[in-house]
Amino acid sequence: MVTSGICSGGVIAYVPYRLLSLAYNLFIIWPSVIYLIFFSFNTPAGALFLAYSFYLFIITHTGNKGYWKAIHNEELLRKQSMELELISRVDVLTGLFNRRHFDELYEYEWKRSLRNNTPLSLLLCDIDNFKMINDQYGHMAGDEVLRVTADNLKQVFKRSNDIVCRYGGEEFIVILCMTKEDSLELAQQMCRLQAASIVTYQGQQLNTTISMGLASNEGVCLSSREELIELADK
Repeated sequence: MVTSGICSGGVIAYVPYRLLSLAYNLFIIWPSVIYLIFFSFNTPAGALFLAYSFYLFIITHTGNKGYWKAIHNEELLRKQSMELELISRVDVLTGLFNRRHFDELYEYEWKRSLRNNTPLSLLLCDIDNFKMINDQYGHMAGDEVLRVTADNLKQVFKRSNDIVCRYGGEEFIVILCMTKEDSLELAQQMCRLQAASIVTYQGQQLNTTISMGLASNEGVCLSSREELIELADK
């Protein structure tokens, strides 16, 4: 009775590890089975222990299968939750981060800049005459211009800590953890790339330009992070 109780507890405890659970069953119960049948000549008790051992084998198999299936489902659910969280932070049209993600990351980068006394720059990007493009060629053409602009931004601002977001409408914003001079160089590169890009829509070729506002916290006394955005906007 004690042996069967000990074996039951061990088998259940080791269910996640099937081989260990089966080995535990084998090495705990089967010596008792052999003793009862061949040495004690208590065949009914030995047969009962043997049947109980096979029952524990079944418990091990079904329990192990159910355990790892539950783990798999939990991991799948976690991945789906992460994907949904990511989707909620990404602009569907451009594939860039959205305004919500910008607000959260910008607050973090602002505090880190103050704490470490490191430069922080913002680039606010606006597509020139975007309303005219929508009016003349349609909103689908405007969407294509937005996608091309987003691709250009990703091509220029490609460092791991460059944060490019769609700010709203035809506006984009970039968080750069670098000096104003370095940020200006990238901004000029982006303007040149945009001017050289040709957007093709229904056989028509569109040339677009952008205006960019650059602001940095270097040498400027700012009371809040919103002031840096206002400076870039101006």
